[in-house]
Amino acid sequence: MLKLIFTEDNSYKKYNKEEKQQILETVQFILLPLQYLVKHIAFQEEQECRIMYITQFRDEKIHSNREEQKMYVEYEESVLPHIDKIWLSPGAAKDQDFFRILLDKEDNDNKVRISQNPFRNKE
Repeated sequence: MLKLIFTEDNSYKKYNKEEKQQILETVQFILLPLQYLVKHIAFQEEQECRIMYITQFRDEKIHSNREEQKMYVEYEESVLPHIDKIWLSPGAAKDQDFFRILLDKEDNDNKVRISQNPFRNKE
């Protein structure tokens, strides 16, 4: 069905409203995972690494906790040695001691900082 969108004879225009809606929903479903690869322009100054693991929903590597509404995959290599700084949102300031202990490095006061970015202030 998606091939019809890109045909030269514009056959897409021949579809009725319901069929066009189905095509649109299919395209949105296909493109949905790409949103995690793109950063909003407001956060361009942040340096981060995004890792995606594409698999089946029932993969053994996927851990989930419904109570905490979390779903994640454990990294095989520890990321802690590669972390230079952690910037927390103002709403997460109460957790800064946890991250200082987690880093377990000298001079942790300079490693964990509170962001003044207004976009992430969810207190």
